[in-house]
Amino acid sequence: NRQFIEPDEEIYPTIFALKGMMSDLIGNKKAKIFAFMDFHGHSQKKNVFMYCSEFPVYDPNHLRIRIFPKLISKRTEMFRYNSCHFRIPQSKLTTSRAVFSGDYGITQFYTIEASYGSYMKKDRTIENFDSAKFKEMGSLISQCLYQYSVLLDNEEAARKSGIGGITLPSSISPVRSKGRIKGDPTTGMKETTQEFRRRYKSPKKKTFFSIDDFLEEIKNEVENTHV
Repeated sequence: NRQFIEPDEEIYPTIFALKGMMSDLIGNKKAKIFAFMDFHGHSQKKNVFMYCSEFPVYDPNHLRIRIFPKLISKRTEMFRYNSCHFRIPQSKLTTSRAVFSGDYGITQFYTIEASYGSYMKKDRTIENFDSAKFKEMGSLISQCLYQYSVLLDNEEAARKSGIGGITLPSSISPVRSKGRIKGDPTTGMKETTQEFRRRYKSPKKKTFFSIDDFLEEIKNEVENTHV
């Protein structure tokens, strides 16, 4: 688990093979890795949470890396956002998230930790994990990753289309682009902010959001808690 810098082929064959595959994908085939997730079980902490990549405060990814776990936390009490870590201490520099983020430039690297035992709900009651809950958690992670990719697609399409009423952070570079937002800036046919958010409604609380909304919420939290 912590032998990712120079793994021995005989002692750590799976890690050696994984790094070889990543080098081939990114170096030779020029593949773009959207996200990398490493799943673990945790014997001490409750809930499901993440260890994430670390970025300096001036880097836009300092806030952006928090959007995916924030999305999951809004969907289920099994996931605890406040237990997530966005720093890589000296003792963890040989882990996959540290090495892969640095060597391969993977921005969105998430080590997902799931308690072997239980999770604490918002009312402080404890629920035990079972196979059904673990499967539900896995499904939610997949759904939220897709949801995040759609938000990024919309941001890029909005930036290219110049949609009126939507303010995008100028210092943040969008990741993906598929042009899903309708509107021709040459004819003035543009969606308003309300129309834009109506098409991407929160599946749980019936609220509207965009990348902007998440970044603003996360920025306020980081400033108040210094996480």
